Amino acid sequence: AGQISGITELTAADMKAYGFTLTAGRIPQGTTDEIAISQLMYETFQRGGYRAVDDPVNAEGKPIYQTVATPQEMLGKAIRLGDRDFTVVGIVDTGFDRERYDLLTLNEENLSTADALVRYALVNEYQSELQFGQAANVFVGTGTVAALEKAAPYYESEEYLQLRDEACEVSVSGRNVCTLSQVDRDTIQWIGAPKAALGPREVLINLTGDSFYVDADTTAWTAAEWQNCLDRDLYLSGYGDWREDGWKVVGFYTPTGATANSVMAMSDEDLTRLGINSDRVYEYATAPMPAADKIGALVSYCYDDADGITYPLNNPACYELDTMHAAFKILAKIFFWLGVFFAGFAGLLLASFIATSISHKKQDIGILRAIGSRSADVFRIFFSEAFLIAAFNAVGASVMTALATFLANLSIRGEGLLVTVLHFGIRQVLLLFAISLLVAALASFFPVRRIAAKRPIDAIRNR
Repeated sequence: AGQISGITELTAADMKAYGFTLTAGRIPQGTTDEIAISQLMYETFQRGGYRAVDDPVNAEGKPIYQTVATPQEMLGKAIRLGDRDFTVVGIVDTGFDRERYDLLTLNEENLSTADALVRYALVNEYQSELQFGQAANVFVGTGTVAALEKAAPYYESEEYLQLRDEACEVSVSGRNVCTLSQVDRDTIQWIGAPKAALGPREVLINLTGDSFYVDADTTAWTAAEWQNCLDRDLYLSGYGDWREDGWKVVGFYTPTGATANSVMAMSDEDLTRLGINSDRVYEYATAPMPAADKIGALVSYCYDDADGITYPLNNPACYELDTMHAAFKILAKIFFWLGVFFAGFAGLLLASFIATSISHKKQDIGILRAIGSRSADVFRIFFSEAFLIAAFNAVGASVMTALATFLANLSIRGEGLLVTVLHFGIRQVLLLFAISLLVAALASFFPVRRIAAKRPIDAIRNR
């Protein structure tokens, strides 16, 4: 997986599904040595220049970069994946919004505190976009990934492994491991008799890797001196406090090409026991976002951990959600209690208005009672009036709240936030109407009941 990350097989159907377009050239076909690069990658070459692996250097030994002024000038150039060169035949525009990250190009020392915080969030968001999105990928034809995986010379461990002795005179560390079948046997120098297979806790190490360390000058060492140095008991450790004793270096090799990044070769059994799955090809899956009305269901599914398993989404918006999740939980509680307070306050104002209006109509209630109207009839009359007041109140509150929510979200998005912080929908509208009608009913019932309970003559005389 580590050897071929950042590669996507692309077809015309995929282009349509993702909404990609071609800036120049065409998409690769089949398992040929053709490749398309993203628009972002082309812009990187355009700004910084292009240099092939075998291009010459200047007198000071520094690279000489070729100028790439147009997309067409990028076509036909080579991109090396591992130890294999691919020819660029197209440039794919993935729709990546590069301007969103223009703040990252500014000197951090000249930024305000607010901009510095935004910049920090954008840095992490940008890294997430490059790691999990399509903007930094290269695109190949169908079947190419499987061919590259089959030829991959190593696997990538999830842990940073360290193989060393107690005195730390010998140390090998890194993430990349391989099996004996992935090592060119002609490059192996065995410590002792050659082996047909590696046993438990037996390793071959790569002497050319940057992560190999010996506390001695090994420039002129002979094979016998190497054997004497490596013939010792070692232990393997990783993140945390775990370690395994009893590991042994049974040989070393000097690989070439892409395999030079491999530092340790071990048995298939040890790979499995350490959780390094040699059959694992893919780290994550990419897919176009669904229609707007389906996004909520997708997010709910991915964040549902009812069965103990979650499938995290990785895109800029989800990164913001994950980063601000704790803050949103606190804000939700604050907004809830603020809402309760203002709902209660508004309810009291509405109830006071209705009750005052009814109290000024004692004579009307007394007349109605004097001509034979029941208390229920009187309540129905005054509730109808209160209902109209409550309905107008709910409509006005809904319109004003919707407008305030829209302007607040517009302002927040103007600061670069991708997620919608405030939501106002049908549930909130129904809640406003329910509160208004409940207040209207209670504010009408108690005053009318109190006045209607009096003798009609007392009500008429406003007693």
